[in-house]
Amino acid sequence: MNFRKLTDSHLTGLFRGIGSEKVPVSVQERAFEEIYRRYWLQLFQVAWQKTGEREAAEELVQELFVRLWERRLELEVTSSLKNYLHTAIRYRIMNFIRDQMLSSRHLIAIKNSFSAPAENMIEQDLRLRELDTSLKASIKKLPLKSRTIFELSRGRHFSNKQIAGQLKISEKTVEYHLTKSLKLLRVYLKDFVTVLLIILMGL
Repeated sequence: MNFRKLTDSHLTGLFRGIGSEKVPVSVQERAFEEIYRRYWLQLFQVAWQKTGEREAAEELVQELFVRLWERRLELEVTSSLKNYLHTAIRYRIMNFIRDQMLSSRHLIAIKNSFSAPAENMIEQDLRLRELDTSLKASIKKLPLKSRTIFELSRGRHFSNKQIAGQLKISEKTVEYHLTKSLKLLRVYLKDFVTVLLIILMGL
């Protein structure tokens, strides 16, 4: 069987093990490999454009395909396979950005990733400035120790080990304060997160 000549619909059926007869796992694997070959690059390009980080984009796409294989028997493709995969990677990108956007460095990367027409850039730039201002104000609301650790991590890009050494605390304490800071900042910035994601993803 020449898998490269099969339609997406046929591949999806084989991949899920659907057919008039039981589909061997080896055939499911080859169908999966062909889906991977067809769509990996374009999904990676979307993820890289939106995140601005090559390694993160590779991980997001790899995680998507791993999940796809693990849940192949539960898979429900209501439109086309292409639309299904692109929707899936968009959700993963949104989750990634939501978790990473509290770094000023990342805000710059997001801003540079926009490909909207020039007339929309003014509004986008204003929203980013508002977010950046609110981010700085929200950081000031953090408890002193949490704020110090957060600024060393996000502002000066110290590793957890470096922060622990400088402040003479354990790495677990550093992790605790970073987690605490992120939770608080997500609450403070919840309205801006939604707005920025809508702009970024073009929804």
